[in-house]
Amino acid sequence: MRFRSTLPPLLAFVFIATAYLSASAQTPTPTPAVKEDDEVIKVNSRLIVVPVSVIDANGNPVEGLKAEDFRLREENRQQAIDSVGNADNVPLEIALLFDISATTSPMFKFQQETAAKFLQEVLKPSDRATIYTVGASPILVQAR
Repeated sequence: MRFRSTLPPLLAFVFIATAYLSASAQTPTPTPAVKEDDEVIKVNSRLIVVPVSVIDANGNPVEGLKAEDFRLREENRQQAIDSVGNADNVPLEIALLFDISATTSPMFKFQQETAAKFLQEVLKPSDRATIYTVGASPILVQAR
């Protein structure tokens, strides 16, 4: 089953915009210091992650898609798709901000309990969470 012709133009625009913005925002990994007798191998890579969800006419997720099921264009040029993966295999990075001003203090205990339950249910060992409180100024409570 092919979905190339059924992807809406807006989704294609989002792909291109995301790829363009991601490419301009990424920084290369620093090269480690070289010892005199070490052989140097230099590699440049432009691997960009483009999140996408594909659903069928009933709104159900379509699984098992391969790279050849997609087309990605940037500035009207076809771009190579190296691989298609499952989002469940990508580590999640999340930041929670708690408003601790006087107006929300009656709800703070509820916010803490709800956030703790959410993090316990959602986070996997490879995921990271950062927690901030915001009152007069933001305070880092738990770094990732």
